[in-house]
Amino acid sequence: MSLIRTFARKPALFVVLSLAVLLTVVSATGQERPLRVLFVGNSYTYVNNLPGVLKELAESKGKKLETGLASFGGATLQAHLQDDQTPGKIRSRKWDYVVLQEQSLLGSVLMVNGRSRVGDPENFHTHARLIDEEIKKAGAKTMFFLTWGRKGSDFEIQQKALTYAYMTIAEELKAEVAPVGLAWRRVDQAEAGLNLYQSDGSHPNPFGTYAAACVFYAALFDESPVGVTDDIEVSAVKPDGSPRSDRPAVTVRLKASEAETIQRAAWESHQRLKSAGGYLRASKPQAPSLPQLPAGKPFRTADLEGVWQGHLMLYRFTATMRLQLVHTPDGWGAKAQISFGPTNLTPEADDLRITDEGLYFTDRKGLPEGLQGAQASYRGVYTGEEIAGVAEVKAEGHSVYLIGTFNLKKMR
Repeated sequence: MSLIRTFARKPALFVVLSLAVLLTVVSATGQERPLRVLFVGNSYTYVNNLPGVLKELAESKGKKLETGLASFGGATLQAHLQDDQTPGKIRSRKWDYVVLQEQSLLGSVLMVNGRSRVGDPENFHTHARLIDEEIKKAGAKTMFFLTWGRKGSDFEIQQKALTYAYMTIAEELKAEVAPVGLAWRRVDQAEAGLNLYQSDGSHPNPFGTYAAACVFYAALFDESPVGVTDDIEVSAVKPDGSPRSDRPAVTVRLKASEAETIQRAAWESHQRLKSAGGYLRASKPQAPSLPQLPAGKPFRTADLEGVWQGHLMLYRFTATMRLQLVHTPDGWGAKAQISFGPTNLTPEADDLRITDEGLYFTDRKGLPEGLQGAQASYRGVYTGEEIAGVAEVKAEGHSVYLIGTFNLKKMR
């Protein structure tokens, strides 16, 4: 049975919300004014200028829409609250909606054997509550941007974790949800040959941004996006929404059949959410199984001395790990090297200990870019044929945790 189940139908919620939106966009003179939407997020939002693409879709159907953008690369909602500019933008004008997009892994770096995992939603929920208070004080409504799992075999696991995180906080706050990640899944299942990802398997390409914009069109106007324009050119933008002159315009050129596949996926995802009363019930994901240190065997000094080489599954790419163990009258010494692609890392093997239980050392310098300040630790045992172990990377005070395995064979 799927982990995602729907609540009982609650159509009254959508009636109330739709009426509220209608009242907010009609001025005292009875003249319709543009719907005003502020996007708060990071590169998932500003790459390919999602607000600009959405505006083009709306205008192609005769809709009036004004957008704003508060974003910066890798931003979490916590970071937005700590940055004076975002609360200031929320209060700067009469927005109808403020869209909240959390960092793609919910603000943490969690990797198990080189595969990204969605982190614990507690920090996301804490700061979503705080920023929702700011939004309500400003007289606007909160809408959550439910993002997508990263490309690969773990997509379903990630998407269920993201769905759980977004749906639970949205229901608690009585906020709306734009189910972008669910629409991406429908596009994939349609087998139309449409790729929505950039080469990094994370960020959206222009087709992915178009798909997101179609979902927001459906969510904001409660109207099918089928028939909106499939030929778009908008300016590339900086994280604050201002145009970039140093990059080419963002273009979306789709065949009619491709555009309809995306548009229908967006509308069906919105309709599914609407028929469920605005929220899908998702089971809390199970914590991932973490690698465990295998049982070791007794060893002699001669068994361990020498050069060992094999694979380390800790970072995004499988690495070659080389470990040289040397025994002298003063004790054990070690030299290590980790290589993947053109990158060579040289751990310093600090705090080396070799006991009857196995070997252990730490390292703070031989880490990939972006993990400076963290500490790696390596624990291994002698199995009779190899050194098998578990490696971990932690950053004190930050939500960074990587864990993986290594297996090394002795070089002859």
